Amino acid sequence: MLLRRRIWGVRDYLEVPMLKRIRVVGVSPSTGRSCVRSRRSRIDLLSTFASQAVIAIENVRLSRDQGALERQTATAEIRACRRFVTDTQPVRRTS
Repeated sequence: MLLRRRIWGVRDYLEVPMLKRIRVVGVSPSTGRSCVRSRRSRIDLLSTFASQAVIAIENVRLSRDQGALERQTATAEIRACRRFVTDTQPVRRTS
């Protein structure tokens, strides 16, 4: 914090937790040069942003999980089909 004040002239620093239910999944920081003027509105805006970020993170996780489930299902279907294949000789056309 002191380093930021010296280098960038930061006078106000705010961190809002990114919550998923009651678990913290990250922190959304904010800095400003004006000291505590509209702090309540900044907190509200940053809280809204943090909530939206948690939703985006959860969507990415669900998308990855769904992709993994689709691959797992496809692999299981291929294995099931292999069990029923008995004749591996090519089929010849007679015409």
